[in-house]
Amino acid sequence: MSGTLTIGDALTLNSDAEYVFNLDSTGGGAGNGSSELIAASVSLDAASQFTFNDLAATPGTLTNGTEFTSINAPGGITGTFENLPNDSLFTSGPNTYEATYSTDELTLIVVPEPATWGMIVSGLGMLIGIGKLRKRPM
Repeated sequence: MSGTLTIGDALTLNSDAEYVFNLDSTGGGAGNGSSELIAASVSLDAASQFTFNDLAATPGTLTNGTEFTSINAPGGITGTFENLPNDSLFTSGPNTYEATYSTDELTLIVVPEPATWGMIVSGLGMLIGIGKLRKRPM
C-alpha cells in the first residue's frame, strides 16, 4: 500500500526494526505512487533494515532521475540502514535506484543500471580516442 505515514514526534528504529518502502511503478515514467514516512526526526540503528517493494503486477521502467522521498525528517536523520548505506545501488525489476541520505531525507533516485554507465564511459573513451587520432598530423 502506498501513502504517507506522519508521526509528529521523533522516531527511533532499533536494531530489530524493518522499514518497508512501497512503490507502484505501473505505467513507467514517475510511477503511480509511493509510501513516505514523515517524522520530526529519525534515528536509525546501524542494524535496522530497509525493505523495498514494487507493488506493480508488472513493474514499469521509470524515468532516470525520478526521485522518491522515502523518509522526510525536518529535525534530521541520524544513522543509515544496515543493508542500505549512503550512495548504495539496488535493482528492483527493470529499475536501479541510488539511496541518498541528506541531513533530513532519505531519497531513492532512479539511475541507469551500472552496465549502462560502463557502456557510456566506454563510448566516451572511444570518441576521445578517435578525436585524438583525427588531430594527428600525417
